[in-house]
Amino acid sequence: MRWNEEYYSEIVKMCTAERIEKGGDQLQKCLEEMAKEYLYEGLRKYQRKEKELLHQKIRQGQKFSNLFSRTAQSAGKNIFFSMGLFAGIVKVMEFLFRDLVDRQDFAYKIQGLCQKAHYLNVMKYLYRNTPARHREIVQKEGVSRSHLTEIMKELQEAHVVDKYYQGKAAFYELTEEGREYVKTIEEETEKPAIDYLSKGILGAEDTIDFRKEDYLEKIQISAFAAKKKRQWDCYIPVKETA
Repeated sequence: MRWNEEYYSEIVKMCTAERIEKGGDQLQKCLEEMAKEYLYEGLRKYQRKEKELLHQKIRQGQKFSNLFSRTAQSAGKNIFFSMGLFAGIVKVMEFLFRDLVDRQDFAYKIQGLCQKAHYLNVMKYLYRNTPARHREIVQKEGVSRSHLTEIMKELQEAHVVDKYYQGKAAFYELTEEGREYVKTIEEETEKPAIDYLSKGILGAEDTIDFRKEDYLEKIQISAFAAKKKRQWDCYIPVKETA
């Protein structure tokens, strides 16, 4: 979508009473596409915490919204504009709720998906080559088109992968949560082995002499901390015992 002055001028012309009466269907189709793309782009920037870009998107939206409000008032249809405004707010709340639920379920879903063949490899490929097209991943990962379609569908439902279009071409990329998960796995793979018993997971500076009882207690603490760390790295929630 061309969010520029030229595009705004085109919409202004279409919003005149004369054009609405003669070409209302064209304007309605255009508005539906605008709303769909605007909401998608805005939510992507919200999820990525891109404050400046989101603020810029909001200013663009406010400009168009003011135009539509003036158009509704001049046509004596302001009540319908208010109805549409309320419906739009509800739609945003639905998306935010879905995003919140998806984030909470993310840890449970991704653990199961990574146990399946090719899923983690596809995620690693997107981590290094983003965005990527469907056929590129098929060629690089050696999976069938239909299997990759199934993989991508599940990864999108789990909020690991986003799909977007440029014209008719579809592209995939990892969400912020997906990138953080793969990044953690990549960093763990590259880490050198650590002797936790000699150096202690509590820190190298804590290497003073202590009694045998203290030494055994420290080993137990270190083992517990290491277990907690592995669970966190794998996004497995730890249940607290009473």
